[in-house]
Amino acid sequence: MKGLMMKDVFTAKKILLVYFLMIVLFSFGGTQTMLFALIYALMLPVNMCSYDERSHFDRMMPALPLTGLQCVLDKYIITYICAAVMMVLSVGATSARCGAWTIPENMLGSLAAMLVTHAIVMPAIIRFGVAKAQAVYLGAIIIEGALIALISRWDGMNMLMNIPSVEIGIFVFVLAINIASIFVSAKMFDLRAEQ
Repeated sequence: MKGLMMKDVFTAKKILLVYFLMIVLFSFGGTQTMLFALIYALMLPVNMCSYDERSHFDRMMPALPLTGLQCVLDKYIITYICAAVMMVLSVGATSARCGAWTIPENMLGSLAAMLVTHAIVMPAIIRFGVAKAQAVYLGAIIIEGALIALISRWDGMNMLMNIPSVEIGIFVFVLAINIASIFVSAKMFDLRAEQ
């Protein structure tokens, strides 16, 4: 598992550095640019899967003494690390601007949207490959962006999202979807390896 993460970091170190810089820059931009930072964090595992496909490492992985779960978990962990870095930087930048501890507006909602997209897209990418799953990836981002725009216009949503138990409930639901997605991705990896 640790070896797979090191492989991902070494093979994608240039793109990781560029994406990390973009995540840092967008994190300091405020709530309007925070969604862009999340999209860059979401694109990291997609690019790592693309590197694996181009080098045909995805064909060699089933021969390694790893389970399907171990083969897909590194992509999830790297995405979660990037999202956590983005959140810490955004809170730090917002707090520095305000002069007091402040959490950016809609940060948890944006993070939840990104994690739902990640949970939907990763099993498709792992099963069908990056080239075939691009439509799912782009469609999920477009549909999610439209839903966020519609929901944000609803006045009752701001009141509802200000209730801490609702925010926590949504976030727990999103985490459950992500945990299920990890196991679905592992099954998709096993199905692809059997072909």
